[in-house]
Amino acid sequence: MEGKPFGDTVGSLSESLSNEDSGIEVIAFYTCEGLRISKCTRIHHLLTFPTLYLRINDSFYKFDVDTSFYISSLDKAESFNDIKSKISTLYTVFDVEEYKIKKEIILLNNLENVERKLRPLIIIRKNIEKECEKHAKRIFWTGFSAVCFQVGVFARLTWWEYSWDIMEPITYFSTFSSVVIALAYYLVTKQNFEYSSANIRIFNKDFYRRARKYSFDVAQFNDLIKIKDGLNCELQRIRTNELNTLFN
Repeated sequence: MEGKPFGDTVGSLSESLSNEDSGIEVIAFYTCEGLRISKCTRIHHLLTFPTLYLRINDSFYKFDVDTSFYISSLDKAESFNDIKSKISTLYTVFDVEEYKIKKEIILLNNLENVERKLRPLIIIRKNIEKECEKHAKRIFWTGFSAVCFQVGVFARLTWWEYSWDIMEPITYFSTFSSVVIALAYYLVTKQNFEYSSANIRIFNKDFYRRARKYSFDVAQFNDLIKIKDGLNCELQRIRTNELNTLFN
């Protein structure tokens, strides 16, 4: 974008910006009191305000102008060069904002492509998770039923078929077998036996088995999730910088 003569008006500056970017629909300058500056105002008069607000579409940008920059005479060559430098800086800011907008559009397009690839995988993953939850529940309900059946059998043998003197050693070995099972679980999994951890282990083991069955690529899914998170972080960083530029 070329530097513009300081004798131009606010209207010509706005028109030049609109020609540079077709996405710009509304351009306006405001004083710190919120008064809109006329399009007939000369740029060198515009730069005499200590604080300016530039509106581009629905976004506002604050510019602080050095008060020592005020020009008492336009015939001074040094003042002329200073004004041109300030205007060039102003246009550079516009270029940076335009780059941010283009970068955000690219990130949004990439994010949309990643989400489009994730949608069918998410559906398959949810279906697999539902089946795994049912599988884990079946195993625990089966174990619960087996324990209840064992208690019922021992009760009948104790009070109807035999006596407690006969059943006491049997119940002792039955109780001790649970300790053996817990120790065997630790030797295999290197974890203490807890129902919550056992449920997670059963769920995960069944999940990978069903993932192979449904041709669900777990590695691809995890990579897409990481890419999506990275794009969201990058978008958040750009938008945070824009907010800091607006309010600082």
